[in-house]
Amino acid sequence: MFDTTRMIANMVVTGAKKRFSSIKVIACHGGGTIPYLVNRIQILEHAFGVGPGRIELSPKEVREGIASFYYDLTAATSEAQLGAILKLVPVSQLMMGLDFPLMPKSTFAPAIADIGRYPAFNDADWQSLSYGTAGRLFPALNARIERRQLR
Repeated sequence: MFDTTRMIANMVVTGAKKRFSSIKVIACHGGGTIPYLVNRIQILEHAFGVGPGRIELSPKEVREGIASFYYDLTAATSEAQLGAILKLVPVSQLMMGLDFPLMPKSTFAPAIADIGRYPAFNDADWQSLSYGTAGRLFPALNARIERRQLR
């Protein structure tokens, strides 16, 4: 989770996320600790100075950069985690993830149940998390799946 946090923060503060803004990046594990640390990351540069060769970003630009990622919810399905990430991005930038084959299948049902119990999610949100967001990000794959379902 800390590698994910560092990747997101580094991509934003080095300007890489902005330079490659047309590339949709999916951050795994709900962004690691990003949803909890976003406010701190926004002000670090101003507290300690901009690193060599970097452009100064305002706290708003840092937050916008972090909020430009998509996030999978692998191992980030508790009510606290979901609440924090939803303060950062809309449901349309979230998707379900299950870490298969690294995690045993026995972990899937509890994660799915957590999301199903989350009170802020409605049926449209569930559809978006399950396959809607992924379908928008991978339209060719989505088309193949739809063709197979028509058979």
